[in-house]
Amino acid sequence: MNNSKCGSKTVFLVHHEDCVREYLYNEIQKRGFRCVAFDSPDKCIQRLSDFEPPVLVAPLKIPNSDGLHLLEQIKQHSPCVNLIFFTRYATIARAVKAVRQGAFSLVDHNCHHSRLFEEIEMAIEHGDRINMNLGLTPAETKIFELILEGYSNKEIAKMLHRSVRTIEDHRARIMKKAGAENVVELVKKAFSLGLISNSAGHYEVSAECG
Repeated sequence: MNNSKCGSKTVFLVHHEDCVREYLYNEIQKRGFRCVAFDSPDKCIQRLSDFEPPVLVAPLKIPNSDGLHLLEQIKQHSPCVNLIFFTRYATIARAVKAVRQGAFSLVDHNCHHSRLFEEIEMAIEHGDRINMNLGLTPAETKIFELILEGYSNKEIAKMLHRSVRTIEDHRARIMKKAGAENVVELVKKAFSLGLISNSAGHYEVSAECG
């Protein structure tokens, strides 16, 4: 699939409630991002056939669907997109499941919306920082993040719906670009460049209001 980039500051937004969607759309635009809004996951998925934004924002609970199902679809179509969920209902177990399945973070809807915008900025800056420092492609960037989180080639292949051989090839290129001979050296490189992102801790931070 040859998705074209919408630009490094484009945010896709999915929400079924008109008032919420309009509010978030306007607030995202005010903060200097280009926002493309959809009232359903299906419409968003269709658009991903043509464009691949760095960030997608959606509620974890979606009528007649499920945020985790959307996450699975996103990983199939555009594995490099950072998906940020916001919700009023998530249990810790569900939040952890979302992050383990590849969500960038999960924000408590009861917190001030500034927390959501902070997460959007973090997602974009994180991807830009990795690309700038190591010269990784979007696909390599996502795999790099998963390697740092401790996932095996087989697990990454399953999460991103790619073959193990494809992941192995990407991993080899990542190691070469980072000048690392093993994962330990790769982690040291990531620390030295300030690239380590503890996704598991994202929910804990995002869920704390104030």
